[in-house]
Amino acid sequence: MDYQKYLSNFLDYCKSEITITEWNRRFSNCENNYIYLKENPIFLAEKESNSRTFISPQYLTKDVPMWYLYNIFNFIHNPEMCDLGLLARTLPKILRISEQLPKFITQKGFTGKMKDLLHLNNINFENTIFELLVGGLYLRNGATNIEFLFDKSKKLADIHADYYGFLYIECKRRTKESEYSRKERELWYQQYLPIQDYLTEHQKSLVIKITFHHELNTYPKNYLYDLLKPMIDGKSRYGLVYDNEDITIEFNEPDFQGLNEKPANKWKIYSPTFTRRLFGLDDERYGITMCVYSNRNRITDYVSDVKKANAGIWYCDSIEAIRNKSVSFKKNIVRALSQIPNEQVGSVHICYESYNGAEVESMNYNRILSDLKNFDLRNKKINFIYLHNLRLLLPENEIFDCIETVVPITNDNSNLKQKLLNPQIICF
Repeated sequence: MDYQKYLSNFLDYCKSEITITEWNRRFSNCENNYIYLKENPIFLAEKESNSRTFISPQYLTKDVPMWYLYNIFNFIHNPEMCDLGLLARTLPKILRISEQLPKFITQKGFTGKMKDLLHLNNINFENTIFELLVGGLYLRNGATNIEFLFDKSKKLADIHADYYGFLYIECKRRTKESEYSRKERELWYQQYLPIQDYLTEHQKSLVIKITFHHELNTYPKNYLYDLLKPMIDGKSRYGLVYDNEDITIEFNEPDFQGLNEKPANKWKIYSPTFTRRLFGLDDERYGITMCVYSNRNRITDYVSDVKKANAGIWYCDSIEAIRNKSVSFKKNIVRALSQIPNEQVGSVHICYESYNGAEVESMNYNRILSDLKNFDLRNKKINFIYLHNLRLLLPENEIFDCIETVVPITNDNSNLKQKLLNPQIICF
């Protein structure tokens, strides 16, 4: 695929929608804010968790759409200025839309949907992207007369299409993280940051892999510090150093040699490739909090000649924690069904991104099936509810990767002709 060609065409179209003058003004604001915050990391540190994988747009600019487009532009013209984590989540989606841009332009309502996407105050950028991806999905499956609808009241379906009959299509995107996950991460910081400070103060390079066997809110406040400090001072061996019914702990050495063999300025801190190579983080269930001493370009976040580093890699395998990390889709489904008119044929698409591992995703799926059994569909002609589960990755030596699982859920009255033969929005 010619990435640059498709992405350049998409950016050119965006410029034409908001005018070159407006584009230049908004682009310049994004760039100036980005450089200022990168040159003033104390401000950014107050806003961001130290396990971040990408910089939240709201900390850089109120212009969320331009922050995404700014990164895509730099991916083409100035790769060192890219936020790799954000691009890994964005590029697969934008590329699919870019590929179909000539067909999209001929569809009713597309121009209005793009104006909505690019609006200065659009904080729902990724929701709008998902609607476009679903529209593209029906285009690829042969639907005609596709119309993108714009309804501020949120009482109407997002898309109309002719697909073996007239079809209402509603799109819902679920946020990727539960409130429980956020609170659990804060408890992790309370437990681990005193240890990180101790390792950093004494310039000790160490990777500590921790598996909690109970929910984090059940451990005493200084549990980790009291347990780990004597082990660190005693220079415990590498490998498994502690294992009981409460916690399992491994000590490992950072792989400086493997990291520094690569040419200078080729590692971007916080990227999955960097954490995998230096700290051995290869299990998607585990989070990481790290501190790295190196030559670093503060603006681009590229590092070289890493001499010292420490990291805490953690996960809680308690069944209660796994259950609490799963998210409910009930509200999303209720809202989606309410936007399909009674006695009219419709389909619903729900998208969610997966970052918590197979156990949580299995529970998500079971919760969805359980919720669906309780819905009253007697006045609804819902053909299919499609669940799009995305895992957007940043593998080594690749621009991005995506694993998409689609589960179509139907009822006894569904028109099977309207089942999409190729239901993937990205990985087709």
